[in-house]
Amino acid sequence: MRRYKKIAYCTPTTYKDVGGIIEYFINNTQDFYLYLYPPSYNNQPSLLIYYKYGKVIKSEKIWIYKGGNKILIHLFYYLFYLYFLVKYKINHAYILFHFPIFLLFGSVIELTTSNKYVFWIWDYFPNPKGIMKAYNSFVFYYNSKLKYVIYLSPEIEKIYNLEKNSNKFRQIVSLGIKNIRLIRKPTKNVIGYIGNLRPGQGLEFLLDIIKSNKNLKLQLIGDGPLKSELEESIKENHLGSRVDLFGFIDNEHIINIVNKWKVAVAPYAPSLDSPVHYADPSKIKLYIQYEMPVIMTRVSHFYKELVRYRAGIAIDLNSKSFVHALKTINGNYKEYSRGVIGLKKKHLYDSYYRNKFRFLM
Repeated sequence: MRRYKKIAYCTPTTYKDVGGIIEYFINNTQDFYLYLYPPSYNNQPSLLIYYKYGKVIKSEKIWIYKGGNKILIHLFYYLFYLYFLVKYKINHAYILFHFPIFLLFGSVIELTTSNKYVFWIWDYFPNPKGIMKAYNSFVFYYNSKLKYVIYLSPEIEKIYNLEKNSNKFRQIVSLGIKNIRLIRKPTKNVIGYIGNLRPGQGLEFLLDIIKSNKNLKLQLIGDGPLKSELEESIKENHLGSRVDLFGFIDNEHIINIVNKWKVAVAPYAPSLDSPVHYADPSKIKLYIQYEMPVIMTRVSHFYKELVRYRAGIAIDLNSKSFVHALKTINGNYKEYSRGVIGLKKKHLYDSYYRNKFRFLM
C-alpha cells in the first residue's frame, strides 16, 4: 500500500483519540512526527514522538510552564514546536496543525526546512473576547495566505473560505470514525457523557435530569474548567450514588465503562454564539464509534444525519423532550442500534482519510 512520506502533526492531548487521525497516519506514513500539547488548564507534559513505518523510534516528555498566563502558555507551545523541528530534524514534510500560533515566522521556516504547512481549521468563536478574538483574527489572516487549508465542517468552511475556493487544497475534511469491534452489554437506565467539562455542554441540565428522574444513573467522562463545580453540585444534591465523574480516561480503558451505557447524551446549548454550532461533533462521532444511540440537541450539521439514520434523536433542551426521547429509544432499542451501525460504517476513517488526504502523497 502506498504511504505518505513525511507528516508532522501538532495537536492538543485532548484530541489524541479523536477521529482516528493519529492512528491513521501512524499506520500509513513512512516518517510520522507527533507533537501533543496539553490544554491550557491542564498542567501535563507535552509529548514528542517519532514513528518510522508505524514503530516508535523516539519519544520524550517536556513539562510546560505551570503558571496561569495563557499568553506564556501558548508561547511555550510554540517554543516546544521549534524544538521539535530542530531536535527531530523535520524537513521536506507536511506539517498539519489546528492552532495558528505555529504559523509565526512560518514563511521563514518553510524556506529553511522545505516543510509545507497544512492548516486544518477546527474552530470558530462567535462574539469572541481576548485570546479567542485574536484566534479568529489570525485564522482569517492565515486562511487567506496559505496554500493548504482544510476545514473541519461545512459551517467553518462557509465562514473562512470567503472566496469559495474549492480544490484539493481547500476542502472540508471532517472527523472519521474508528472501526472498533464491540460486544455491548447496555445497562437499563444508565446514560453517559464523554467530553470537555465546560460551559455550553448542557452538564448542569444533565444533573437536573438526574435529580428529577430517580431511576436514572449518569456517568461523565472528561475533564475541564467545570469539573470542580460539578463535583460540588453532585455533593450538595446528594447525587453521589447515581452520578459518576471519572475524569479523563484513555480510550484503551474507556470501553469497559461505555459498553454498559444504554444511551449517550450531548445536550449542547442551542445557540449560534456557541463554538459547538460550527464544529464537527467529535463527541457524537465517538458515541457512534462505541455503537451507542444518541440524544442530542439540534446543534451542528450532524444532528440531521443522526436522525436520518435513526441512530438517535434530536431534542429541545428541556426535561420533557429528553425523557420522551429516552423512552422512544428504549422502546425501539434494536432499531436505533441498527441505525448506529449503519452510520458508523458510512464514516469509517480509513477510506475517508485516504480519499481526502491524497494531496499529502
